[in-house]
Amino acid sequence: DYIYNPSPFPSVEVSKLEEKNIVTVGRLTYQKGYDMLLDSWKIIEESTDWKLTLVGDGEEKENLIEKAKRLNLKNIKFLGVKDDVAEVYKNSSIFVSTSRFEGLPMCMIEAQSFGLPIVSFNCLTGPSEIIENNISGYLVKSGDYHKLAEKLLDLINNKEKLIRFGKNAKADSKRFMIKSIIDKWEMTINNL
Repeated sequence: DYIYNPSPFPSVEVSKLEEKNIVTVGRLTYQKGYDMLLDSWKIIEESTDWKLTLVGDGEEKENLIEKAKRLNLKNIKFLGVKDDVAEVYKNSSIFVSTSRFEGLPMCMIEAQSFGLPIVSFNCLTGPSEIIENNISGYLVKSGDYHKLAEKLLDLINNKEKLIRFGKNAKADSKRFMIKSIIDKWEMTINNL
C-alpha cells in the first residue's frame, strides 16, 4: 500500500461540461504519444465539430504541427505552456491521455478535480490508479488509437454519460485531496 501525492487543485469550480473541447496537458514528447492522438483525432473530426486543445511544449512540437497539417486537421489548437491551466480545464469537457508510459500523472488528477472524465491509454502505471473504467472515464489498450477515438466519440455523443462520468471523476478526485493524504499519513505513522 502507498500514499499518493496530493492534487495541486484542492477545491475548484468544476467544468460545466458544456464546451465542445477535449484537452490534454503535458510535454510534447515521444512519451506522451501525441502522434497517436492526432491519428485518433483524424477519425473524430470526421463526425463531430468538437475541438482538441494540447497544452504544453517540447521537442516534438514541430513534428506534431507538421503531422496535423498532413492529416488536414482543422479543430486542433497547440496552446503551448499556459500559466492559467485551470481556465483550460474549466473550459473543457473531456481529458485525453495517449502516454506510452507514465508515473502518476498529476495532470489526470488535476483534470478529475475539475470534474473531467478521462479517456486514456492504459499504459503500465498511472492511468488505472486514477480512472475507474466505465465509471469515471475509459481505459483503452495502449496504442489502440481507433478504440480511443471510439471511446471519445461515445462521450461526445452521450451527454448523459459525459455528465455522469464527470460527477464520478470529481468524486474520485477526493482521494487525492490534501486532507485524505494527511489522514493516510497519520494512520500510517500511528500504526508504526
